[in-house]
Amino acid sequence: SKGDGWLEPNNWLMGGSFCARAPNNWHGITCEGGKLYGIDLSGNGLRGTLAPEVFTAFASSLVEFNVANNQGLGGSIPATIGKATNLCVFDAYGCSFTGTIPDVFSNLNHFTSKYCAKPRFDLHFNALDGPLAASIGDMDGLTYFSCANNNISGTIPQSFAKLTDLETLGLAN
Repeated sequence: SKGDGWLEPNNWLMGGSFCARAPNNWHGITCEGGKLYGIDLSGNGLRGTLAPEVFTAFASSLVEFNVANNQGLGGSIPATIGKATNLCVFDAYGCSFTGTIPDVFSNLNHFTSKYCAKPRFDLHFNALDGPLAASIGDMDGLTYFSCANNNISGTIPQSFAKLTDLETLGLAN
């Protein structure tokens, strides 16, 4: 995603291991036990599209993913997000994502406070369209979901009734 133009590219273009200890660690990467735990590149000037491989290469270890407030980041949300079975935070608001929300969330059962403090899925302020993915209702324990300020159409899927821990549902505009 045009890493040479990022606001904070620290150590990304230098090679080595992304889980290296400071001062050689990569900006925005957190690791636990030598495995990738989180990616937080919010507001970092990312451009282009999300590589589908990010969700498959780290499918069993990625817990938190944040690319919010990167208006140059767009295209579709990769369907491979459904492979990241330990994911419990997905923040991609304020970007330029287009297309529909992929209906691939049935296996994402870590959206619960048992695995993370604030399980959330946030896509507000993008350019998404089409219906809401019914499989979002399978994300047990989800406390925050927003796709406000997009072009979402249709009805709220019946499966959302299963989201008994949901505190915030953002569907405005």
